[in-house]
Amino acid sequence: MPINDLQLVIQYEFRDTALQLEALTHPSFRAEYPNTPADNQRLEFLGDAVIQIIVTDRLYQALPLEPEGTLTKIRAALSKQSTLAGLARLINLGKCLRLGHGEKQNHGDERDSILCDAFEALIGAIYLASDNNRAAPAPRARRAAPPPPAPALCPCPPRAGR
Repeated sequence: MPINDLQLVIQYEFRDTALQLEALTHPSFRAEYPNTPADNQRLEFLGDAVIQIIVTDRLYQALPLEPEGTLTKIRAALSKQSTLAGLARLINLGKCLRLGHGEKQNHGDERDSILCDAFEALIGAIYLASDNNRAAPAPRARRAAPPPPAPALCPCPPRAGR
């Protein structure tokens, strides 16, 4: 499916198609085509967090009398791999993915793990491309949040080339 068709299905038009293309690029494709600027792993990371906050917010609003433990279980069910892969199938996301030859041969466009990752990456790309990320979190929440740790305190050493 062409990426323009995907935009029609999800009812969102990317102004920056490079961001959409990144969301649809599996690491296996980038391994075979090293000049590919990026794969979808970083967007997947972001999209996972965006999905978590959206689901959490909706549950918090919709179920005001439910205890935290119940809300956590519902959120886990709604954001687990098989659920997100099912949503990816509803929009035919697998048909849009850029996969390496081996992944294509092994029907990677049908595997839950790849579909889930691509769905999270697509959500991350939409978040970055939309104006919503400029407003969230609310100013009061931003003031209340602790500052990010200094680079020297981060548990992971910086990667070469950064």
